[in-house]
Amino acid sequence: KPGDYTMDGKTLNMRTGHIAVKFNRYNKHSKQTEEFDPAQIFLSPSIRYAGHEAYANAFYCSHPQNRNRTLKVQFAFQVRIRPGSYCVGQETVGAARSGKTLD
Repeated sequence: KPGDYTMDGKTLNMRTGHIAVKFNRYNKHSKQTEEFDPAQIFLSPSIRYAGHEAYANAFYCSHPQNRNRTLKVQFAFQVRIRPGSYCVGQETVGAARSGKTLD
């Protein structure tokens, strides 16, 4: 998560396109006001959301059978989470403001 360090000592930064600072918000799921801290691990049941550029870096490589083609590759992981060990909140990448639906 942002603020943590990699094994070689580099600091993990907030991802481009993501909310960068803490703020108070109304959580549409819990229907309560809360302090939202973006320096945490985010998970989603939606592959479209998990594949958003704020969460999943794309990298490009040559097609293995046609070197004239380039492939865009992203990774997502399926995780198992203990029930009750997480909070649900609304999207955090500004999709609603731009009229997009990710899930």
